[in-house]
Amino acid sequence: MAKSRLLSNLFLPELGMGAGYFMLGFRALARGAGGCCTLRRTFRDGFGHASGDVLAGLAELVSALGWEGRRKVTLSAPGSARITPDELTLVCTLAAALRGDVPTMSSHLEWLFGRPPSNEVIEIMERLGHHFRNAELLVIECEITRSAARKPATRSLGLVQSSALH
Repeated sequence: MAKSRLLSNLFLPELGMGAGYFMLGFRALARGAGGCCTLRRTFRDGFGHASGDVLAGLAELVSALGWEGRRKVTLSAPGSARITPDELTLVCTLAAALRGDVPTMSSHLEWLFGRPPSNEVIEIMERLGHHFRNAELLVIECEITRSAARKPATRSLGLVQSSALH
């Protein structure tokens, strides 16, 4: 049986309305449903006249991950309250953008992209953070811990002589 990639102890509604809107849009756009009238109406209700800009920003982020990303991002089903570790990282990226914390936002983006993020991607997240802040669609702070980066080997392997052989 395949191991579930969903987090068992965290659900999307626990992360606030901002996280819900963000993942609703991201999941829909990643699956090619950007023209869905329900999606557009929902974003118009949440963001007013800025809804087009928000959906465009999310589409740019999805596109950048698809074209520039070096790893596969795992998403939960549209409308699901369950969340994957990659989705939690996306939500934490938005939370950092809402705070204006560019170093943390960049760190999360680096994990998602598998490489340091481009300036364009950072600007996309800053714009999205601005729109979510203006709409008062905030994210409940989430904290994820990262494992320490592996240090490359500094010694080369060589033959070791045993004193027992002499």
